[in-house]
Amino acid sequence: ASYKESEAPTLNLLLTAGTLKIGDKKSEPEQEDNEDNGLKKLMRADIPLLNKGSILVDLNLDSLIYKKLEMKNINGHVNIKDRKLTLSKLDFGEKNSIHSEGALSFLEGKPMKFNNRLTVKNMSAKSLLASLGPDFKDGLTGDVKNISASISGQGDTWDEISASLTGSVELNLEAGNIHKPQFKQGVQSLSDNPTESDQTVVTKEPEAKEKKETSKEDENIPFDKIIGKFMLIGGIAKTDDLIFESPGRRTSLVGKFDLSKKQMDLVVGVAPLANLDKFLTQIPLVGKILTAGDEESLLKAYYTAKGPFTDPEVTAIPFVSLGKKVMGIFQGILQTPQDILSLPASDNPTN
Repeated sequence: ASYKESEAPTLNLLLTAGTLKIGDKKSEPEQEDNEDNGLKKLMRADIPLLNKGSILVDLNLDSLIYKKLEMKNINGHVNIKDRKLTLSKLDFGEKNSIHSEGALSFLEGKPMKFNNRLTVKNMSAKSLLASLGPDFKDGLTGDVKNISASISGQGDTWDEISASLTGSVELNLEAGNIHKPQFKQGVQSLSDNPTESDQTVVTKEPEAKEKKETSKEDENIPFDKIIGKFMLIGGIAKTDDLIFESPGRRTSLVGKFDLSKKQMDLVVGVAPLANLDKFLTQIPLVGKILTAGDEESLLKAYYTAKGPFTDPEVTAIPFVSLGKKVMGIFQGILQTPQDILSLPASDNPTN
């Protein structure tokens, strides 16, 4: 470290090897109720180094722990000046596959403001979620081909921040599994609000083994691919092209998620057994009789999902009630891809 005392003092730090732990985990539950704790309290303190000077930190650490976040193999630069913390060229995670840049502003009398660009390429989902803390353990497996996010927001509480989020998120995951209870617990933990999800895991322990075994299939959702893009405006994430491919079916979601109210309003299209669907509908008489001319499809189904994230109301709806825009989206997603429109192999006469 080097420090220069003046009217505009400067501090340069080089942190190498080992683990840097910021904050005391044991005191976090009490701190959560205090609005002026931790980083926010420090950045708004009347300290010449923060409000008149500058701090430059070069990181090359085995890990950095802040609350539930644990960033391994982290290297990059942190600059603090005029109560603004700027991250540049911050890489961490498995093979430094996670790249982040952004800034947090803590001006006195104003809510905290932030913007961040995050890119994740070619790493395991398990390693990615390990960075977010133990609550996500085994909640998601598979390969992260790409996650790109550019998000900004402001606020001093999670409710204020979630209602202000603006930007975009793109994702491409392959060959994995979602364990619903664990993934749900991890998502809920991100808001720093301990929820009944923690209690649920405990209360389920005494249940009979047979009951647990019968629910294993419902708790796990295997997938071949998850791809899509979200646009965020004022805490509402909208998507027109979220695709979930699992063995034997393709599911598409169109609609919005209200992140502050934790409510969803979606239309879901499902195209199971697509090869059989295409094969039968190409036989004019069979296709016309079995589908009654409705979207020329035998097996596609459509639903609405509305309500809270944890327990939405799901209702089956006819295709013709979707509206022209949504109908066009589903026709493009569920009908055109080559991998689901290929006919059954001709070398098998039983197909």
